[in-house]
Amino acid sequence: MSVTQTRQGITSRQLLAVLTDSNAIVGIPRGVIDPRRPVNREPTKDEQAEGLFRYTPVIDFDPKWYLNHRREVLGVKDVITSPAILESTSLVYAYGLDVFGTRLNPSFNFDMLGKDFNKFQMLATVAALAVATFVVAPLVQRKQINQRWQFT
Repeated sequence: MSVTQTRQGITSRQLLAVLTDSNAIVGIPRGVIDPRRPVNREPTKDEQAEGLFRYTPVIDFDPKWYLNHRREVLGVKDVITSPAILESTSLVYAYGLDVFGTRLNPSFNFDMLGKDFNKFQMLATVAALAVATFVVAPLVQRKQINQRWQFT
């Protein structure tokens, strides 16, 4: 067992468990094993806002949690995690009889721009702000000087 690590610790963590019966590695989200889950009742609005949901005594693994997908990883002795350059990414390395490595994004890619991001619009906005700053700066300075010369 291991826990994902990130550079700043902002990303939510996952518990990494090796399933020897199915030769798989599973990343279990923290919310599923959170000890504060309400027992024998539905969560309140505040608890739902924190990501808590009703306690269940058995954890059913979601197929999306399997890190190795349909591949088998035999004889895993240890799982090592390491932070990546991006905060949203943790590197996972399992070794033993087989070797397996992957990237894991427990909180999705919140620090990466999508392919549809409009770079031209961003550059145009920054350029317009820079021009506005250079145009307005002398006006502000002249106004401040004129205010100092005025008597009340």
